[in-house]
Amino acid sequence: MNKVFPKLATIVGLTITTMLMSCHNGNKDLFPAKDGDKWGYINDNGIFVITPQYDGAGEFSEGLATVSVGDKSGFINKKGEFVINPIFDCLSTFCEGLAMACDGEKIGFINMQGEWAIYPQFDYAEDFSDGLAKAGNNGKYGFIDKNGVFVIDQVFDEIWDDGKTFSEEMIPINIDGKWGYYNKKGQLVIKPQFDRACEFSEGLACVNINGKSGFVNKEGKMVIEPQFNQYAYEYSFSDGLAAVKLNDLFGYINKDGEWVITPQFEEASPFTDGIAFVKKEPGKNISVSNNEVCYVPAKGYLIDKTGTRISDLLFDRVGEQSEGLICVEINGKWGYVDTKGKMIIEPQFSTARGFSDGLAVVGVGDDRNLRQSYRVGVIDKKGKFVINPQFSQMSNGFTNGVAEMVTDNGDCWECCLINKSGKIIAKWVTQK
Repeated sequence: MNKVFPKLATIVGLTITTMLMSCHNGNKDLFPAKDGDKWGYINDNGIFVITPQYDGAGEFSEGLATVSVGDKSGFINKKGEFVINPIFDCLSTFCEGLAMACDGEKIGFINMQGEWAIYPQFDYAEDFSDGLAKAGNNGKYGFIDKNGVFVIDQVFDEIWDDGKTFSEEMIPINIDGKWGYYNKKGQLVIKPQFDRACEFSEGLACVNINGKSGFVNKEGKMVIEPQFNQYAYEYSFSDGLAAVKLNDLFGYINKDGEWVITPQFEEASPFTDGIAFVKKEPGKNISVSNNEVCYVPAKGYLIDKTGTRISDLLFDRVGEQSEGLICVEINGKWGYVDTKGKMIIEPQFSTARGFSDGLAVVGVGDDRNLRQSYRVGVIDKKGKFVINPQFSQMSNGFTNGVAEMVTDNGDCWECCLINKSGKIIAKWVTQK
């Protein structure tokens, strides 16, 4: 059976997680850490507040954390006291007051007293979001409320899944090979009629009929007739414009379907804060020694919403844009420019992520060789290392000033928790 979440298990030596997609309240002040072969919880000074005693430990969410004892899981509070005894085969974190739990081969939901709020009955389920949860049996899916009642019946072969539930109160669904839209009230708003359909963005959604893409509004009216090449998830509106392809070239249209920037690009990204990345030429394959072929990417540049270049700089690729800086790649190295296209941090890194709270994770060395030469560290907005590159990987950034790092040492993972000043507050080793 394909459950949405596994039993508690160590994931590449990092913090134990109980969900592939879990609920977080952003209020974490205790962190799972391992000592020997047992897990406990430390504070941001690296001191164990909850003694290592568990076989697995997850992050706190809504005041409780999932822990495992043997092959059973339960919940503890921040004093380390069991508030829900370890009697379940598997658990998720709490989201909106309910947590998924397994009883044998079926999934249900428990409340914060450990009582079944929704008895185990599903083959598949996801966390609650805005009062609804995706659930299903025998390959058919729908949405339940917190009483376990199907608000949207489990009749769908497929439901749009990008890590969110509804976008702008609507969700694409597939019935018998055709796509339509339901709203959160369980009403079929747009009947299944499209070959493909994506989520709504800025009031419009891209749909595909007979190989051509157009846009519908929330009443199902085709406001921009299907005319664009193929179907692409990136065909969505942002900053009032959508990048679409006509006759094999990308341009940008407004919500009336009018060309604001005529088709002229081989590649075109969505606009973010008034800036997009485009390429006018395709990449090329060139012959090298021993009859090998090497792909050389074309160069691109940044434009504003009129199609005007905002700087003379050319880039291979563009990455995340955050806190006024944009990751850019030039000749295989990553650096950062500002929103006017001015180079702020010279290209020098093998990999680069966007900034968060004034810090960004970057990598140096060969990123194809995590065990040997490649290492990640953390820089500030001047490009100065505040945490020297010494780790193989970093988790999803800092949470309450602490991040998880891991280093590949061949037959084991060396794991640690580190604060923003670079101080390691906890470390442990996990065998592969």
